Amino acid sequence: MALPDIELAPVSVRVTEARLDHGRLTFTATFDERVPERWTSQDWLLVPLLESPLGIPEGFLRGERGPAFAKWFDGFLSSGTATTTHTYRLDLATSALEVRNDRGAFTPLPASGGDLRPGAWALVMRLRHEWQPNSWREAAFVPVLRLQVAHDGGVTFEIYGGARGG
Repeated sequence: MALPDIELAPVSVRVTEARLDHGRLTFTATFDERVPERWTSQDWLLVPLLESPLGIPEGFLRGERGPAFAKWFDGFLSSGTATTTHTYRLDLATSALEVRNDRGAFTPLPASGGDLRPGAWALVMRLRHEWQPNSWREAAFVPVLRLQVAHDGGVTFEIYGGARGG
C-alpha cells in the first residue's frame, strides 16, 4: 500500500539563535516561501498541548478543524515575500509577542487576551488564504516552538524539528 504524498506548507520556518533570558524567549525566524498562491496572510497562535510526549494540541481531540488556541498574535507576513528573516521576543510573564523593527527596538504585535498557565504549549504559525473577499480558510499550521511552563514559573523550550513547514 502506497502512502499518500505529504503536502508541504506554503512557507517553511527555520529558527536560529533561540535563547531564554529572564522569562523572555528571543528567537530569529527565517521564512522561505514555497507556494505564494496558496496563502495570503499569517498570524501566530499559542496552543495548549496535552501533557504527553507527542504534544498533541487539545483542540484536535474535540474534532475541531484546527488547534484550539489560548492567545492570538497578529503577523505581518504576506504572500510574495520570498525569503525574509525577523527576530521575535515572547515575554512569558505578560504573554506578549514582539518583533524587532528596523531600528533594533522590539515592538509588540497586536494580540487577543489570554495568558500562559502552567503546562505544555506550542507557538504555531498559522497561514490563511483569502479565497473570496473577506472569506478566509486555513492554509497551514506550522509548529515553531514547544514551551513547558512550570508551576513555579520556570520555563523550558525546544524548537520543533528545526521548525520547518509541514
